[in-house]
Amino acid sequence: MTQSPFFLLSRSTIAFVASVASVAMALALTASCGTPTSTTQIWRAPVAAPAITRVLVFGTGMSETGRRVTEDQFVDSLTKRGIAAKQSYELFPQLPEKETARQMAASAGFDGALVAKLRSVQETNEYVPSIGGPFFWDAYYGDMGTVVTEKRVKVETTLWDLRKGNGTLVWSATTETDNPSSGEDAAKSLTKELVPKLADSGLLAPARK
Repeated sequence: MTQSPFFLLSRSTIAFVASVASVAMALALTASCGTPTSTTQIWRAPVAAPAITRVLVFGTGMSETGRRVTEDQFVDSLTKRGIAAKQSYELFPQLPEKETARQMAASAGFDGALVAKLRSVQETNEYVPSIGGPFFWDAYYGDMGTVVTEKRVKVETTLWDLRKGNGTLVWSATTETDNPSSGEDAAKSLTKELVPKLADSGLLAPARK
């Protein structure tokens, strides 16, 4: 009886093919799920206040490009949910003095501010063993493994009620985004995680039609 070509392969080759298939499947699943962001901490003021009707969105602690991308993503996501929002870079291309900024925001009708602050970007190197096979000589004389860099982006997002004094903190969340491919990718993942929580909180009122 003629054997199938598959059974003519060495055990190490079969193990290698199986390992490659597993890795490919894992990568496909990761790609389909998108870049993951998780909320590690969330807080809301215990005293209820009237819902905020118009939000000015700030990105801070990041590059100017990162700021614009982050503000754009939040405004786009909030607007799709019927919440009036605007990028701070449009109102403040150059951030003015505090009192001037406060007066400009009030004059433009903003009663709330949403601030996404980049807290840290952590990179760690992780050693991934070789998938050269189950036998010593195959593994030793083959690829001994590789080092993979893992990136984690930590952001603190806060919502402020601007109707009194210097503004009052009413909501905050800390998030971690794993291995974003770009700043835009990180911002999209962040807003996908947080905007539904904000919309469901009752702290932001739908825009008036």
